[in-house]
Amino acid sequence: MRSGWVSILLEYCLFQAALISVCLKFPVAVIAMLLALVPSSGAARDASCPFVELSEPLLNSERIERCFGSYGLELLPSRSGLRVALLYSGTADQRIARTLALTGFVPAPDADLSPSMQRIEAGASIGSTLKAAGWSVGKQTIDLEWIPVGTETLAWTGLNEPSDGAGLALHIYRLTAERGGETHLVARIAELHHPDYLTLADLDRLFPERLPPGTDDRAFMRQVRELLAR
Repeated sequence: MRSGWVSILLEYCLFQAALISVCLKFPVAVIAMLLALVPSSGAARDASCPFVELSEPLLNSERIERCFGSYGLELLPSRSGLRVALLYSGTADQRIARTLALTGFVPAPDADLSPSMQRIEAGASIGSTLKAAGWSVGKQTIDLEWIPVGTETLAWTGLNEPSDGAGLALHIYRLTAERGGETHLVARIAELHHPDYLTLADLDRLFPERLPPGTDDRAFMRQVRELLAR
């Protein structure tokens, strides 16, 4: 009986030695690259998933569902006049926050948008509601950046602090709705993404074009940065 345990232990040690020998043959840079592909928390995503596009860009809700198999939205108390929404994957009791969305709606949207806007103001998803009404949704990127996030913000957003202690990727854009050859500005949106879902490099690849910000855009950007810096 004792010899059997000794044999098992010996085989295990030989396996570990062989594994170490293989790892030592890889350059450090290669090992670091492989480790970078492993998400730090939550359900793993397919590395190519964020870049799957259809005839038009995916909504954030659609991308989360494609990457992680589920999607949910919770409206949080508004802050500084902005709608605050938490986008997550998983079930309600085991959910993982992926994105915080801060939305500033245009004061007087076009009358054709009114039925959709009423549902959105009642808590429905912005992009999904517009799409369901036959609108094509567009994103006009104003800014992409990494920003540090204060502990207070992490507490009220439900986002987990990145394992490397760095900031989070921020995407600020104008949301438009187009139908029948007419395009309307619906809102300005700032989305704060956890790196297990989207990194700044991911966003730069998805949204390579930038628009110069106007006066109202710059005011919205300042409002968002001040809110997230707390």
